[in-house]
Amino acid sequence: MMSRAPNPSLQVAFLLGLPRSGTTLLAHLLQQHPDLLAPPEPWLMLALAALGEVDRRHPADARLVGMATGEFFDRIDRIAACRALADAAYNQYLATAGKRCFIDKTPRYWMALNFIDALYPEASQIILLRNPYSIAASLKSTWHISLLPESCPAAHAAYLADLVLGLPVLAARLDHPETQTVRYEALVRQPAEEVRRLVAALGYDPDGIRSTTTDNTGYLRSGNFGDRKILDKKAVDDRSIDAWRSELTVAEMQSVTDMVGTELLVALGYEQELQNAQDAGVVDKGKDATRRHREVFEAWWNVRGGGKVTAVGSERQAARQMDSKSYLSARDSSVLRGAKTSLNLPLNFHDAFELAEVTELKRNQQALLDEREHILEVNQRLASELREVEADRAAKSEVTDRLASEIAQLKRNHEALQKEREDALAVNQRLAIELHAVDLDRKDKSAVIDRLSAKFTELERDRDALRKDREHLLEVNQTLATELSTIESDRADKLRSIDRLASELEEVAMRDAIQRRKLAAKEHVIESIAARELERQALLKGGADLLYHSRRGHTPPGYGDFFPPENPASGMHVAIDALEIVFGVSGGVETYMKMLTNALLKGGRRVTLICLPDQLPAMRKLFHARVGYFVMRKSRAIGLAIEISNRLLGQERRLSAASSMATFSRLRDDIGADVLHSPVQIFSKPDFRIPSVLNLHDLQHLHFPENFNPSDIEARKRLYGLSASLADAIVVSSDFVRNDLINRMEIPAAKIFTVPVTWDPMVIEGLEKFSPQDAIAHYKLPPTYVIYPAQFWPHKNHARLVQALRIVRDKRPGTDLKLLFTGYRGHSGWPTVRAAIQELGLEPDVICLDHVPVDHLAALYKGALYCVMPSTFEASSYPVIEAQVLGVPAMCSNVTSLPELMRNGAGLLFDPFDVEDIAAKMMHWLDDTQDRQAHAERGRLKACQEHSLERYIAGLARAYDYALAARKLPDRSGLSEPPPTEHRFCVAS
Repeated sequence: MMSRAPNPSLQVAFLLGLPRSGTTLLAHLLQQHPDLLAPPEPWLMLALAALGEVDRRHPADARLVGMATGEFFDRIDRIAACRALADAAYNQYLATAGKRCFIDKTPRYWMALNFIDALYPEASQIILLRNPYSIAASLKSTWHISLLPESCPAAHAAYLADLVLGLPVLAARLDHPETQTVRYEALVRQPAEEVRRLVAALGYDPDGIRSTTTDNTGYLRSGNFGDRKILDKKAVDDRSIDAWRSELTVAEMQSVTDMVGTELLVALGYEQELQNAQDAGVVDKGKDATRRHREVFEAWWNVRGGGKVTAVGSERQAARQMDSKSYLSARDSSVLRGAKTSLNLPLNFHDAFELAEVTELKRNQQALLDEREHILEVNQRLASELREVEADRAAKSEVTDRLASEIAQLKRNHEALQKEREDALAVNQRLAIELHAVDLDRKDKSAVIDRLSAKFTELERDRDALRKDREHLLEVNQTLATELSTIESDRADKLRSIDRLASELEEVAMRDAIQRRKLAAKEHVIESIAARELERQALLKGGADLLYHSRRGHTPPGYGDFFPPENPASGMHVAIDALEIVFGVSGGVETYMKMLTNALLKGGRRVTLICLPDQLPAMRKLFHARVGYFVMRKSRAIGLAIEISNRLLGQERRLSAASSMATFSRLRDDIGADVLHSPVQIFSKPDFRIPSVLNLHDLQHLHFPENFNPSDIEARKRLYGLSASLADAIVVSSDFVRNDLINRMEIPAAKIFTVPVTWDPMVIEGLEKFSPQDAIAHYKLPPTYVIYPAQFWPHKNHARLVQALRIVRDKRPGTDLKLLFTGYRGHSGWPTVRAAIQELGLEPDVICLDHVPVDHLAALYKGALYCVMPSTFEASSYPVIEAQVLGVPAMCSNVTSLPELMRNGAGLLFDPFDVEDIAAKMMHWLDDTQDRQAHAERGRLKACQEHSLERYIAGLARAYDYALAARKLPDRSGLSEPPPTEHRFCVAS
């Protein structure tokens, strides 16, 4: 059997319903979509289901046509052939209309549902349900169909069969996986919503429905099918929903109830309409009344040749109609006779069935007569052919005798040839035995020859090899003799060189010892000078202090106060230079200092924070007495000058490292520090004399000079270069920054350590006291927002993120997405961001919280849909890492170090300079929740592995060990200590 695959590109849907159920209206509304074509009632499936059937009066003999087409289709796939024909028809209509999906709307397709399933198993089926009372009222008012049994003519039986037989068939299809259900009542009340819902279910854009009126019905006027009432309407209304209550009499309501059945009415959701009919006087006669009606109409259906009602249109329907349903069965006749009494059917209704049976019998009689004439003609043709066969048989008998004689002669010849063949075979066998013996002997001799040849060849190779070895040995002996002579001569020269070098080495060692002592002496002198310089600064900067104290008999103040920790650790003592950090303003540097301090404490190190008086309260609030504090003092004169300046100029000027009495020259002697660590890219004071570690976060001023003033660029080049040269080890957060320092500043690679940052534990621990629900209530946050926690610097790229939000809100109007910023709005990038928000009208949609407490951040992350980092330059990213650790999806720019954080599918990357790309990635995660959560889980695993506290502490340890090894202090034995400085610093309780 040949078969052909269906056309996968063709999209077809079937609109099913009963006549007068509103299918023309629904098809017209779908027709308004630019991708959907719904012409009036093709009836194509019913015609294809009966393919091969012709009228019995057909001059070509209907029976022969049915038999021939049946055999023809039995040799191929009938379904594939019908599908090909339907595809061709639908495709021509679609090509002419320029649309994509053909909606075949034919109310009586309930008669061919199995055939449709076989032909288009992938097609959607739309079932339009309407109140059966309304359908009956419309049949009565539009087509004048009689609904009462006592006045129902035979011509109206087909319309009542739709209600009695078709409605249960459609009800049974409601749970079909490809079925979309529409209720007429909902359609006329809310046409736009229902049609948009149906279009979306079919897989098309619901926004394509621009109109739900009954205009543009010209295509209906040109045909003969479809509800003509729609031509007289301009808009869809719901007046027809309850019209049946006034149009139907109680007797007609009773008739509809008996035919449909109360059970089916309730199952279809029309229980209230049934109650209204019963309130009007309708009585429930039970299931038997409905069953008898169905049996009557099934019998009528069988007379018409329709077969079983539940699945009309299966294979070989034509043969069934011609052979098995050409007369009424005994059961059907009994049903019709019983219905005449039990259902009170009038004589004309029952006689209609009997007339159909008589007509059918007459047609059968005529067919038999025709068949008899055909058989007589065939018999005559066969008799003539038989006579011809007899004459042919006599002629063939003579030929047979002649052939028999020839066959006998051939047998004798065959026997002679057979004897000759046997003699030849015997000779061949004897020769074959002799040939085999000769072949075996030849193989043995050939093997011997091959073995002797191989042996000879091997002996030749051995002789050549021995000759070459002898020649080579002679050459080697000559070479060794020459080299031995050269070595003896060279050995004598080297012995003389060794004696000379030993003498020079002793001299160099002596000079080195002298230089080391000189260096130690110079260190001693420098230390003394530094001490006097401190006293000089105290005198210059604190003249008022000296005067103040001298009048009261006090001693002069020192340059700092040391507050030791309560329970100091026994490990390495690290002094952290925090003089340049401004809390709430410094951004990432401030975060790094907190992370560094917590990590060192967790790793068993002793930590002292070098700070200014105005920094001390904020630091104590963070770290309490777990760390030591070395507070650089200010003189009364400097403090008074700053206070007067702030009051006169109306500005907040703070004490800085330069204007304080700070010095790092005696960190080992005064507080016992082993290592100085600056997390702010420079050393506040370059006069330290202990191993030092510097964090160089980035060289942004070289990549984006437009973000800086020329003076700032020169200052950064000078200070970064000086601090990098003084540092014994440099710590960076990514390989991108490491390569940048090597290539642009020519810093030796050996002293640069890549130590990926870890997360601030105070951020994660904040969830224990401040939940996402607390954050929503405290900050009045919306239910759907994305977060970007960053300071408003130009390179943070806030403005483009605002533009991307505008695109997202325009393309996704149904999603009320907000944007949450945290960060100090006093930085240089804020005016541009504010202008973008105002220009795009996003004031209600962009939330700016300024600086938020660190223990509130985790709740803000967890409440967000995802985190966005559009920065154009980053050494690393705390927001991305913190979001990943908390299991919050994160996306970021595809530049500088950020791609390192998104390896192995840990998050999405976008072009930070392309607003459309940013918006596209944001919309992707709005639409695809599963992909968003998958990235979040991969990001969480990556962050916990690569940015763990243990890994960060181990990286710091490598940098500290390198710094300690690189800075070996000179031997100070034999040198006197500098004179004591009484008031260098004070240890505070």
